[in-house]
Amino acid sequence: MSAIAKSSADQPAARDGGSPSPAPGPPPERSAVIRLVDIYKSFGPVKVFTGLNLAVRQRESVVILGPSGTGKSVLLKHIIGLLRPDSGAVYYFQERVDDCDERELEEIRRHIGFLFQGGALFDSLSVYENIAFPLREHTRLKERDIRDRVAGKLAMVGLDGTQSLMPAELSGGMRKRVALARAIALDPDVMLYDEPTTGLDPIRADVINELILKLNDELHVTSVVVTHDINSAYKVADRLVMLWEGKVIMEGKADDFRRTTNDEVRRFIQGRASAAELEGLRRPEPPPIPESMETP
Repeated sequence: MSAIAKSSADQPAARDGGSPSPAPGPPPERSAVIRLVDIYKSFGPVKVFTGLNLAVRQRESVVILGPSGTGKSVLLKHIIGLLRPDSGAVYYFQERVDDCDERELEEIRRHIGFLFQGGALFDSLSVYENIAFPLREHTRLKERDIRDRVAGKLAMVGLDGTQSLMPAELSGGMRKRVALARAIALDPDVMLYDEPTTGLDPIRADVINELILKLNDELHVTSVVVTHDINSAYKVADRLVMLWEGKVIMEGKADDFRRTTNDEVRRFIQGRASAAELEGLRRPEPPPIPESMETP
């Protein structure tokens, strides 16, 4: 896998609106780490992607926005090969992810950290054992080296000293941070975040935002963040991307999104429902009183 940035025994211009979809092909020679080309994906009659195109450059932090059901989490699953497109192509560097077999996918996934929406810690394992798990599965590190690696990753998220705690003893914010420490245990080149601030109060959410920025800076990772949290999106993004009806309808800087005239984008970032979405909530007009029943 010459296209993957690292591999060893122990180390595992704003666009508003659509554009023509290029034919699937290899990514450009410049620093595209992830590329999705003309992706179509349906689940039964439900069309999720209808010609989606996205490229993520090396060390870039890209935030994916969009209403529920627009395929944001589905996009992340395509990047790591958990789902395959009906047509189109997914690339990690020069590797065609959707053509990889399981052995090849496992090698790619060693270079990608994934923070799941709920953290996905093993409830029966301690904090230490949760973070040590991928190190034991994918490296030949000795136990003393694993202890040092676990302590270092926990220190990076501000939780060194919690190794003996069980997940049930952690607050929601602490669980997210332990899960983040596990996600970076193998020193990934890419981090994928699925709703990293969901379920957290604004202060704890901002701690996660600061950690994302810290990891970008210290680990030099490429980040793809799926979120509904507009404040979080504005804080951590180099570039924002909005999905709508199966495609990217806008991408650009935070200021581009603040100034956009695209109504769908404006309604989303302002949290404003459309008239059609509110139609079923309106109280029906009472029927007129028959003349025979009117009070004289």
